[in-house]
Amino acid sequence: MNMEPKYEIVEKRCIDCGKAFDSKVFSILSVKRSFDGGRCPDCRAAWADHSKAAEHAARELEYAKVRLQFKNQSGIPPRYIERTFEQFDKGWRGDAYQDCIKYADNFPISDPRKYKSLVLYSKGTWGVGKSFLAAAIGNRIIERWKGERCGCPIYFISEPDLFRSIRATYSYNNEEKVRLDSEEDIINRCIGVKLLILDDVGKESVGDMTFVQRILFAIINGRYNAYLPMVITANLDIDEMRLHLGANVGNEAAYDRIIEMSGGLSIKMAGKSFRRIQKLE
Repeated sequence: MNMEPKYEIVEKRCIDCGKAFDSKVFSILSVKRSFDGGRCPDCRAAWADHSKAAEHAARELEYAKVRLQFKNQSGIPPRYIERTFEQFDKGWRGDAYQDCIKYADNFPISDPRKYKSLVLYSKGTWGVGKSFLAAAIGNRIIERWKGERCGCPIYFISEPDLFRSIRATYSYNNEEKVRLDSEEDIINRCIGVKLLILDDVGKESVGDMTFVQRILFAIINGRYNAYLPMVITANLDIDEMRLHLGANVGNEAAYDRIIEMSGGLSIKMAGKSFRRIQKLE
């Protein structure tokens, strides 16, 4: 028994262009129907392309709204919130610049576990672009977000701000303890985000190095155990970094983890402060 639907060819006028075309009209349970929407083949193809383009535009608009929310949640300071690699002074573009672009473009937003960490450092030199490049990495990753199921993929915080926010929790009153983030909340946020950007490590002299090393080890060890990467900027050389993280008390656990997480990817940046050069010019 032939179960194929019966149809007849009927000439129609396209509702869009007015051109005559042959339309298949099917008889389904004694009801005649066509499935061309009254459009000729050319207009159907154009309509499908237009619909896809409209869907794409609507999706990109939603992505843009979420990316803006991510930027507001990212912790990137206002000075750097719109910083891009393209804005980085051409006279300062070298290996570090290219390595940072590659790092941001290859960052696997969906699952960054086991992605390498990155250390940007300069010994006693400021204004060479470490914070700029670190923020540009964060901004590029946010701009690359295409609907992956996650919250804001990056969190940017300077070491001084990290310590200041944790110390503030020690003087909370009872109401603030309920309403505001605790030390544990702050540390867990630093541990749980897909990419932590820890800026200005070692920038300020801190009297209580036990506090410094306890907090930094908690964060580094938490991310190490979760296979999650970090971007670190520091005004320290490698030996000073070791001491800052605990070698001064014979404990190099945090430093060893950073070395393993980064795979030795530590980039030394040098030169005169471009802030001062720009001011002099």
